[in-house]
Amino acid sequence: MKALCCLLKRVKEGGYLLGSRIVLRNVALLGKWLWRYHREGSALWHKVISSINGSHSNGWDANTIVRWSHRCPWKAITQVFQEFSKFTWFAVGNGDRIRFWEDLWWGDQSLSSQYPRLFRVVTDKNIPISSILGSTRPFSWNFNFRCNVFDLEIEDLEGLMRSLEYLQLTFSVPDARSWSLSSSGLFTIKSFFLALFHCPNSPSVFPTKFVWNFQVPFKVKSFVWLVAYKKIIQSAKMDWVLPRSISDMQSILFSGFGLSRRGIVLWQAACIALIWVVWRERNARIFEDKARNPESFWDSIFFLASLWPFCSKVFKGIPLIVLQLDWLAACSSDGLV
Repeated sequence: MKALCCLLKRVKEGGYLLGSRIVLRNVALLGKWLWRYHREGSALWHKVISSINGSHSNGWDANTIVRWSHRCPWKAITQVFQEFSKFTWFAVGNGDRIRFWEDLWWGDQSLSSQYPRLFRVVTDKNIPISSILGSTRPFSWNFNFRCNVFDLEIEDLEGLMRSLEYLQLTFSVPDARSWSLSSSGLFTIKSFFLALFHCPNSPSVFPTKFVWNFQVPFKVKSFVWLVAYKKIIQSAKMDWVLPRSISDMQSILFSGFGLSRRGIVLWQAACIALIWVVWRERNARIFEDKARNPESFWDSIFFLASLWPFCSKVFKGIPLIVLQLDWLAACSSDGLV
């Protein structure tokens, strides 16, 4: 534990814990391998990944369902696929590889999203463009519906055929995939990172200041940091049973303490004390066969949640007993105790 604390302390002092930025940077770096996969089909690593995982239904990527353990590098890469695919689009050549319905190649949405009624009644949902339109003009329109289409579907079909009337297929050029965030159409880590950074639905990030700027023992900070990243919970086969994640709990403000600096510090102390005491209680029950009663368990949380703010600059000069009474009163008024 001492070695771990020293390592984390050196990383923190070196300025590498950049919170949300480092998480999104890692996602962008993983996206690079998704881009390289379809462009390096003859590479040995591509063949190994393809032989192990199989191909995705879109024909461009590896299968995103990886049944290996959590230590498999490609499993981490496939978890980025959903974010990565939002910024890719297809340049139509001969239409042999691009899926007519599910790939993004015509307009701002896939045709399955633009014409959901038609998509529901087609037989082959992964059919390529060339199989529907044919190889010559006029187009053959081989939609192959599995049942008769009715008035609404006929109207949608008419609109679809009109929108594709001026589509030009270049039969001597293969289909290609492009990166929508770059004028050159080529993937860059920087463009992916900036898109994720400004995206409201970007991957959840750890509230760095919540832990590292708070006056608690460093081993407690290190532990909470690992818990928030689900390193401890998963390895110990534990489940967090609150409605939201630990990171979410650390990101919100509890109104019972107010929105002042002191109120925020009290909420930080309560969250960290809860996590720390639960972990120590778990270890005591497993390794020492000891279990405290609920009153003693609550007293431990209550004591640490008062002691840590008492040691901070925000509550300098305020007696510990006053903090304990105020903390208890705030929780009682909100129905927590």
